[in-house]
Amino acid sequence: KKTGSAQNNENNGTKLDGVKAADQESDSHALQPDTKQKEPGQPGVSAEGAKVSGKEEAKKVAAGSHLQVSHKDSPKYGDDREQDFDEEESNKNWSEYRVSGKAPTRRGYHASFIHDNYLYVHGGHDIREGTLDTMHRIHLEPSSNDNEWEQISQRGMQKPGCISYHTLTRHGDQAFLFGGSDLGIDNSKMFSFDIENCEWKVISDLSNETGDQPITRDEHSAVLWNDTIVIFGGNVKGFKSNDVWFYHVNENKWEEVKADNSPPERSNHAYTISGDKMYIFGGKDIENNKLKDLWCFDC
Repeated sequence: KKTGSAQNNENNGTKLDGVKAADQESDSHALQPDTKQKEPGQPGVSAEGAKVSGKEEAKKVAAGSHLQVSHKDSPKYGDDREQDFDEEESNKNWSEYRVSGKAPTRRGYHASFIHDNYLYVHGGHDIREGTLDTMHRIHLEPSSNDNEWEQISQRGMQKPGCISYHTLTRHGDQAFLFGGSDLGIDNSKMFSFDIENCEWKVISDLSNETGDQPITRDEHSAVLWNDTIVIFGGNVKGFKSNDVWFYHVNENKWEEVKADNSPPERSNHAYTISGDKMYIFGGKDIENNKLKDLWCFDC
C-alpha cells in the first residue's frame, strides 16, 4: 500500500472474479449525468423493522415498541475492528428486541453509528414528515429489560439541520457527518459530533471548490480505515461519481486518491471494510440501472 500526494498515490481498485458488471460500462470521466429521481424508502434500522403477524402486533410495531436484532456472538458494540468467532458456538437466530420509550418516527435514508454500546440514529426522510433533523439513541444490551429510546438534545452554534442521504462515521468519541441533502439542496459542510457533549461543529466548508477537497454529494459511501475516513462515489451535482477521497482525521486534511482500474460511476451502493480493504457492491449506474458487480479497494 502506498499513500502520499494525489499525484503519487497508487491505490488500486480490483473487480472480484466471478461477478459480472451490469450491462453499462464506464467511460473515462469521473462524473456522469444522473437521471435518478429519489423516492422515500424504508429505514435500515427502525422500530418498524420487525416481522409481524396479525393486526394487534402490527399496531404495536407502528407504535414504535420493537427493534429486530440477530444474535451471532457479535463483537463488542462500538468496536470497529475485526473479531474472530467460533462458528460452532454462535446462535444464528433472530429475536425480537423489546424496547420502551418514544421511538424515532419512521424514516429512510438516515445515518447511524454505534458508540459505547449505544446505537445512534440521525436524520433521514419520511414521505409525510419530510426531511428530519432529530437524533435518537438506544442502549444495546440484550440482557437488559429497560432498553429505552431517548432523543438527544443536540448542541452547537452550527448544526446540520434537516438532512438525509448522508453518512456518519465514528472515530473515537467523535462522529463525522459528510454529504447529504435536504429536498435537493446539498449539504456543503462537513461536521464533527462530540458524542459525550452532544455538540456539533463545522470542520470543513466544501462550498469552496478549490480541488483540494471533495465536492459535496449524497448516496456515497464512507468507511473508517485506521485514522482515515475513505469516501467513494455518490451523486455529485446531478452526476454519478467514482472518485476516492481520504479524510485524515488527526490532521484535518483531505487527500484525493488517484486509483487505477476504478469501478464504474455509481451511487446508493452497499459498502464495508475489512482490514485494509474496502468492498463495494451494486448500486445505481449513470442511467439509474441497478448494478450487481463487486469491487475491492486496497487502501
